[in-house]
Amino acid sequence: MLFSESEPEKIYYRKIDTIFIEKIKELDLMLQVKKENKKLIIKAVNQNGKVLKEYVYDDVSNNFTAVSQKENIFVKSRNFYWNRINPIFNVQWSMFNKSKPDYNFGLETGINYKEKIEINSGIMYSPTKKDLLLNTNLKINF
Repeated sequence: MLFSESEPEKIYYRKIDTIFIEKIKELDLMLQVKKENKKLIIKAVNQNGKVLKEYVYDDVSNNFTAVSQKENIFVKSRNFYWNRINPIFNVQWSMFNKSKPDYNFGLETGINYKEKIEINSGIMYSPTKKDLLLNTNLKINF
């Protein structure tokens, strides 16, 4: 199964008055928010103009905020992320020498820019070499 349905952890209810209902008629209220790779698609309705709109944003990262505004949807997304501290386990096999696989384990951290460019650095221990290794990698996603 590629997709699973998520259930809300909590649902909060709040009574609203008619003044609030009249104010939100000017807003483009989101009906559907869909994120595919870097593309964000928002379907919204404006009750004042009786218009159904589809907003398509390109180059939106996974950490974003979308806010309904008067006849608009405002979207902002984060550019830089800290990748936190993560455990790593690395296994390497030689394709030409019939030696045993080499493995390392350790911790790494890094930053990424819009999930396009990521640089990580960490320290690993190699039990076979009985040595500490500094590991740095750069990933570029297209």
